[in-house]
Formats: sequence, structure tokens, C-alpha cells
Amino acid sequence: MAHISTFVYCEGIQVEETNQGNKTHIINPQQIFTPAFIPSLYSFSISFGVIGVKYKENQVMVYKFINKNTNEVLIDSGDININSKKTDLPEELNGFMMNIDFKNIVFKNEGYYESEIYLNNEIITEISISTTNTVPIPRSVFIPAFFRISPIAFRMLCSNSSGFSSF
Repeated sequence: MAHISTFVYCEGIQVEETNQGNKTHIINPQQIFTPAFIPSLYSFSISFGVIGVKYKENQVMVYKFINKNTNEVLIDSGDININSKKTDLPEELNGFMMNIDFKNIVFKNEGYYESEIYLNNEIITEISISTTNTVPIPRSVFIPAFFRISPIAFRMLCSNSSGFSSF
């Protein structure tokens, strides 16, 4: 039975042609989407692999991206024809890789969104991602370099004459 072998949300995908064939470069993988504002238009890419694909002349794949808060379908690829090639690989290893870019998708609210991938009208995966416009920024970003001190020096500055911390 067909199933997902790899899946990643990312900022972008570049395919480089080399003497050894095409090489795919994943740019900035994402665990969470963090647009600057919500509601917002947001662009992202996905890369995924499917294995366990039975050899068949014409296969149909569908990708959907759904706002789980409202069950609104934001992306519906429609039917994508996959022409599988006859290989010497065992059926459980036969498959394909796909990269898709999405530009200016409307995110109306924070919350969970889900990718659904169908092959020949059977769902083969559902993968969620959270979206928020609250981006945690490390404190060190705001502290100028000349104000940074080591943890040991900090403890020494904050300790009283007995050597014990005052807080």
C-alpha cells in the first residue's frame, strides 16, 4: 500500500541540474508557519516522497491544504497525473518525489492547518502544521555585544560579599 516516506514544509525548493542528475535543495524547513500578520498572505513549499506505489499506467494524486479551525479548503490541486515507470524495484520501494510551491495563500486565523495527500482517491497521509504570528525572539538579539557577559561573571557581579547570590 502506498504511503508517505518523507514530508517537509519549507520556505522554498530549488532543483539543481548536475552531471549526476537533479539535486533538490530544501530551503529553511518549517515546523510552524509564522507570518508577520494574521490575517495574511503567506507563501511556502512542500516536498514529499511516496513509496509502495503499484505500477500502473496512469495514477492520480490530489493535494489539499485545509484550515482545521474552519474546515475551509485553501488549496485543492485537482487531479495531478503521475506516470509511473516500470522499474526493477520491489513494489514496496517503487514511488515518486514531488515538490510544490504555493504563493500568497490566505491565512485568516492562527491555529492548525493540514495537508492531505490522496493517491487514486485513497488518502495516504494527513500532516498538520500550526500557524501563529507570535514569533519568539531570543533575548540575545536585543542585548548589544558589548553588554554581554559570561554566566560566571554575571554571578560574581550579582553575589554579595559572602559569595552567595542575592537572588
